[in-house]
Order: sequence, then structure tokens, then C-alpha cells
Amino acid sequence: MIGELLHQLGMGLAALLTAMTVGALLWYGIRRQWGCLTVALVTIFLAGLLLVPPPAPSFDACEPEPPAIGETVTKQYNWTHGGRHYQLSMELSTGDYYSARQTARGKVTLDSYALYLVPDDLAVIALAESIEALSGDPATLALSFVRSLDYRADLDYHGVEEYPKYPIETLMDSGGDCEDLAILYVSVMHALDRPAVLLAMLDTPMGGHMAAGISGPYGGANVTHDRTVYYYAETTAAMDIGRVPMEISWDDMTVHVLGAR
Repeated sequence: MIGELLHQLGMGLAALLTAMTVGALLWYGIRRQWGCLTVALVTIFLAGLLLVPPPAPSFDACEPEPPAIGETVTKQYNWTHGGRHYQLSMELSTGDYYSARQTARGKVTLDSYALYLVPDDLAVIALAESIEALSGDPATLALSFVRSLDYRADLDYHGVEEYPKYPIETLMDSGGDCEDLAILYVSVMHALDRPAVLLAMLDTPMGGHMAAGISGPYGGANVTHDRTVYYYAETTAAMDIGRVPMEISWDDMTVHVLGAR
């Protein structure tokens, strides 16, 4: 709306300045008052620079339009792990993406985060298969992939304090906050039939935080749930499985285990 008002204002001032220019040419030209004519034209020109708003920015014709529902988008992901560069291409459905975006979040509770774990989602399955095809431990490779996505706080990106995202949203947006990245990682692990959980920590020096827990031949910080040991897996920073960021005072007795299968 503001852009349209500025456009109309600019058109009106341009018409007025054009009329003034023609009038000055006729008035001073007929009287051969060339000095006055020069001053008048310079004054009108400067007034045009100061008063007429700049044209509204236009989009490059070559810039692709936002994808429509029913289309697919090719997303390219690049990351480095263990000194090796990885590249992964995914075809994501915009229909699935917009469907996830339009799903009401409702009241966000501690238990509700597990509802966003969707190992049967087509995008999650495709990602899991791509990760499994790589050479190495899928749990470690998937973790390095998730960490390569951008960290985006909900308040900055969605305008609300808490907005849990489905994996398709995180993949299409190429980022999310700690719970979004952990949800994506655990969903992929479940798709690969790997025991994994969400680890929610409510009272840490850095506030609430969520990471993942993965079962396997690892070491370090862990929590036991239903006789399964889950090792801490940080999804927002590069560190070995079992290592906890210094900003978090690890206490396995205060960790909430969510989404166990």
C-alpha cells in the first residue's frame, strides 16, 4: 500500500514538474531571458531530485517466483564432515510443505514436541536413504547434515516465542532452532530404525534447550530410558556424540526424554 501511494505521489509531482518546465521554456524563451531560463530549469531539476520519490524496486524477470502448491523444489545441501565435502540434492513437495505450515500448532507443551517426529514422511525417508547411502556411520553423518542447516530463532523467523516445525519445513527453510533440528535428526534416525529420542532440558544456564539422544557404540554424556542408553547429540554445534556444550550444566536426572519408540 505504501509503495502504491509513493508511486501515485511520484507521478503527480512528475506531471507538475513537467508542466513547470514547459511553462519556463515558453515564458523565458519568448522573452529571450536565457539567464533566468537557466536558473529556472536548474531549480526545477533539483526540485525533481528532492521531491519525486524513487521508483519502486522491481523484481528481476529472471528471478523465479515462489513455488506454487503442487510443484516440487530441488534443494541442494552442501556440508563438510571429517575433512570431507558432502553434497546432497532433494526434491521437496511444496504441497507437503504448505500443508505442514498450515497445520495448527495449538498449545506447545513438553510432550507435544514428539508429535512432530514423522519418520514416515516422504522427505524424511528420502533424506534417510540418502544418508544411509553415504560411507560411514549414518547417525554421525545425519548429525553433521543437520548441523549444517542455519540456526534460526522462532521469534526472529516466525514472530512467536515457540513454533515447532515439521521436518519438511526445516528442510525447505534450510534451518530452524534447536528443537526443529533435533526433531529432524530424530525423525531420520527413526526412519533408519535407530533408537533415538529428543532430550529436553528446561533449566540450563542458557535457558531451555533441546538436543537429541542416540543409542549406539558411543561414549560420554548419556541418559537411560526404558533400559536403553541414549548418548547426547548436539544438533546446533559441531562436537562428538556424547559431548555437551559448556554452556549447559549436564544433569541426566533433569533431562526429559521424549519420543522414544
